[in-house]
Amino acid sequence: MSLQSGVSWRLKRVSVGDYHLGGKQFSAEPTINPEQFIEVGTGDYQAEINKIAHVSPKISWSMKPQHLDDFVADYSHTNKFAFNSAEAAQVPYDLYTLNGLSGVKLGSCVTNSCKLTIPIRGAIQVMVESYAKNRTLQAYGSDPTPITDAVLTKANLETITIGGTSVKADFRSIEVAVNWKAEHIHLGTTIFPNEVRHKEAIYTVSIERGLKTQSFAEDAYNGTQKSVILQINDNRTTPKKTKFTFTNMDINVHSHRINELDITYERFECKGRLLTLAAGT
Repeated sequence: MSLQSGVSWRLKRVSVGDYHLGGKQFSAEPTINPEQFIEVGTGDYQAEINKIAHVSPKISWSMKPQHLDDFVADYSHTNKFAFNSAEAAQVPYDLYTLNGLSGVKLGSCVTNSCKLTIPIRGAIQVMVESYAKNRTLQAYGSDPTPITDAVLTKANLETITIGGTSVKADFRSIEVAVNWKAEHIHLGTTIFPNEVRHKEAIYTVSIERGLKTQSFAEDAYNGTQKSVILQINDNRTTPKKTKFTFTNMDINVHSHRINELDITYERFECKGRLLTLAAGT
């Protein structure tokens, strides 16, 4: 039998049908995370109890998105899987994987974190961590119909403003993230979690830019809250535009990097708990 490679890997959201994750996958790491407990008696080196107490299945995966509305950010609130308005509850989902040897279903998943990165070169990237309630062997079935549109790049970023000031022409890297602080709840005798739940949504926007307009240093020092607005389109014939509006964001990280004759870079991170998703204009 030959060794397995990434060409054997598959990941989708439902068992059958056209429900794509919305992009080209380029890495994944499913884990089970068993927790073992060992107890010994007094005066005895031999373990009297040696058991797996519980397992916490999860999968960390990355993709280069083509559409945001399949999984990442759907302003119609149909697919509430990763980014959605803070008051909107996540919808649990199933993930089906195939590693070339066997098919596995990760059931009742909840998104723990999702990060969207817009680099100055290359494709936009999305990194997701999904916590599952159970893991079962199951045939993978057929793939969803492929998305033919090109992956997103910095050219798909239409708007990025901080407190009304545009930094679109200055940015070097942008990261937009949500952390749902999900947890596995273990009760009773089963080794799989009884529940997987998210507790809250914390949003962060991190930006590095070449400093050529007013710095945001004073806003960080004075505790001035800012609104952060991003609008991203896609490459469909009629582009679908998604507008992220983060309000009451605090600049909780701020630095300037000065290196000899290089330009000065400003890096700052905004953190808050309010997001509104809407159709772009």
